[in-house]
Amino acid sequence: MGAMLRLRMISCGDTVAMLSGYVDEDLDPKVYDVIKKHLEGCDNCRAVFDSFTKTITIYRQLPEGEVLEEVHIRLTEYLKKEITSEEGNP
Repeated sequence: MGAMLRLRMISCGDTVAMLSGYVDEDLDPKVYDVIKKHLEGCDNCRAVFDSFTKTITIYRQLPEGEVLEEVHIRLTEYLKKEITSEEGNP
């Protein structure tokens, strides 16, 4: 009974940590049900879940490869600026 009681009182942190498994339906059915109930009763976790699923949907709609190239360019530019500012060069 102790393990089931702990599952019923799952924390927000644990819920968020298991969202990927929840979305993929890759969890033990009892854990899945506990997370589902938590999401139904917790506005904060529901907002994180909604954002998570929307991000996945948007990501899946993007053309393959283009995002990675853009991210690479932006990250490279950002790192160059950071290195330059740390060295004291404007």
